[in-house]
Amino acid sequence: QEAKRDAERALRESEALLATLDRFSTVCITKPDGTLVHVNDMYCRLSGYSRDELLGQNPRLLTSGAHDNFFWVEVWRALLHGTPWTGQVCNKSKSGKLYWVQTVIAPIKQADGTVDKYISFGYDITEAKQTQDEMNANAERYNLAIDGGNDGLWDWMNVHAQEEWWSPQFYRLLGYQPNEISADLVTFDAMLHPDHQQSTFAALEDALRNNKPFDLEYMLRTKSGEYRWFRSRAKVYFDDFGAATRMAGSIQDIHDRKMAQAKIKE
Repeated sequence: QEAKRDAERALRESEALLATLDRFSTVCITKPDGTLVHVNDMYCRLSGYSRDELLGQNPRLLTSGAHDNFFWVEVWRALLHGTPWTGQVCNKSKSGKLYWVQTVIAPIKQADGTVDKYISFGYDITEAKQTQDEMNANAERYNLAIDGGNDGLWDWMNVHAQEEWWSPQFYRLLGYQPNEISADLVTFDAMLHPDHQQSTFAALEDALRNNKPFDLEYMLRTKSGEYRWFRSRAKVYFDDFGAATRMAGSIQDIHDRKMAQAKIKE
């Protein structure tokens, strides 16, 4: 009796799980040869096909062309070894619209170990995928802007530490390859013209302590040993207590302008 109750309880739990999956995910079952024998409502809704149109067909009906042959080889390699496969699949609906599904495909075996059917569950991740793609595209555009801009960008991530981040253009303005020298306050101080060290660090201190605008002109020693004029502008970021935490800005090469102004004064 106890064994019977355990079996009945297990059956109820399995039915409840399947009902939940059927309600909130796509479900399809195929024969070993891939012929569809069951699809749920959500599967039909996402694909745009009716149940009658899908049953008896192969899931290849939804092939989008987004995946190469190697992708599907890996899927079938897992399934033929009797292990479930999980991954993201791009399908094409009846209307031609592409949609992404986080998918789990599992083989269901008979008592003798042979595959009786394959069952697949999936969750629509199209919106999340599009958001991620947009974020990646924006990040790529941002990186291109950083790398291709005329100004050299810098970021003092923690104003209580020495380390900074300098953009590739920052290095190039000074005649260096990206990351050829350390990006930190010690290196910056060593590059500053001796006549500008005191005024530059005084302006930094004023910006950090008193939130004064940082817009300064100074000379930096380039890799060739030549000093060139730069204009630096920056913004300070403060925490909820009014303490400076971060400072970021840019440098612009103004050497030719400064030299032209000096000649006019002569």
